[in-house]
Amino acid sequence: MKTALFRARKPLSANPTLNLAGAGIAIIAVCYGLARFGYGFFIPIFRTEFNLSPAVIGLFASASYISYCIAIIAATVLTAAVGARTLVITSGILAAASMAGIAIAPNAGALGLAVCATGFCTGLVSPPMATVIAENVASKYQNRVQTMVNSGAGVGVVISVPVALMAASQWRLAWLFFAVLALATTVWIARSAPRRATDFQAPRQHPRGGLMERMFPKPLFPTGSARLLAASALLGASSTSMLTFGRDFMITAGQHTSGVTTMAWVLLGASGLVGSAAGMLTSRYGLVRCWAIGCLSIGGATLLLVVFPGNAMSAIASMALFGAAYTTTSGFLLIWGTEVYRHAPSMGVGMSFLVIALGQAAATPLLGVLMTSMGAVAPFVVAALCGIAACWIKPRVPTIPITMLMEIIPKAMIKE
Repeated sequence: MKTALFRARKPLSANPTLNLAGAGIAIIAVCYGLARFGYGFFIPIFRTEFNLSPAVIGLFASASYISYCIAIIAATVLTAAVGARTLVITSGILAAASMAGIAIAPNAGALGLAVCATGFCTGLVSPPMATVIAENVASKYQNRVQTMVNSGAGVGVVISVPVALMAASQWRLAWLFFAVLALATTVWIARSAPRRATDFQAPRQHPRGGLMERMFPKPLFPTGSARLLAASALLGASSTSMLTFGRDFMITAGQHTSGVTTMAWVLLGASGLVGSAAGMLTSRYGLVRCWAIGCLSIGGATLLLVVFPGNAMSAIASMALFGAAYTTTSGFLLIWGTEVYRHAPSMGVGMSFLVIALGQAAATPLLGVLMTSMGAVAPFVVAALCGIAACWIKPRVPTIPITMLMEIIPKAMIKE
């Protein structure tokens, strides 16, 4: 008797796959690029509007990362129970609500709560979105689509800038507009992501186990997971200085004009679209080499900003390089996670992105205190060193991805 390795619906055809990829990019753009990373762009405005110190700015960012961690744990364990599509739609609704909260925040405390909520909606979207793709996209296209969707954060960053500029001093209108975009994107993903087939079972080692086995697939920490999680923590720590304090550093330490800092932030987001090539790059050059180059690029971009703080061209170049390196390297990490947790892709994405956020949550308030006590340059140097250290943790995954093996091994050979 022939049996499939795991039961699932027939993969989507070309046009529905493109539509799902577009909706996936849009929901990631809303949750990451607008709800989460938009805070970094608006920090100079918030600092003036609510009289925020660097320590408080870092505290708000850290709270966002912590709520992200809580949400990503919830998403990872609930994906199998309630369905990936449901969680993705929920994340879009929460993104709209949190951004509306920022728009109407009457004081610093309310702003902090709303920023914290943006982290929750972001954490809720990544693991189930990876599962939606795994359930519906043909295996040979999955790495490509996963990394394309992951690059959506850059799209959101690019969108946030012209909206902020058009709103000028009316920053609350900008955040209300972001909330409307979130609702529209939620409708799109609801129409594009197929409902879970009644006979679907994600590939796991205990497909007929109880609820706990379905939510926590075994092994929870497979071979290679220690390296994956250590690398994730360092990637998180290395990224937080640029994402949280980068634009503010350009204004306060570099004395750059609003036009220069805006251009730098636009390029940070636009260059992040390079992350869509992560799947192609790993196929051609290998995950180990790509990971090392990506981490070194993050460290180099961070150092470039503080070595020549008053040079507009180097500041813009550093932000552009960082955007490309961070998004692409997180794409490499996504692929790394799905390879280590090949029996449960959403768990691999969830675990790695969770630990990125833990690294960011731990580093952000410490870097804020470091900035207050030792000056604006110190946090960037520490973050750069974390990025350089991450390149020495090399991925150990099979040479041939499991998605390729699924196509190479004839189904006729899989028998009971």
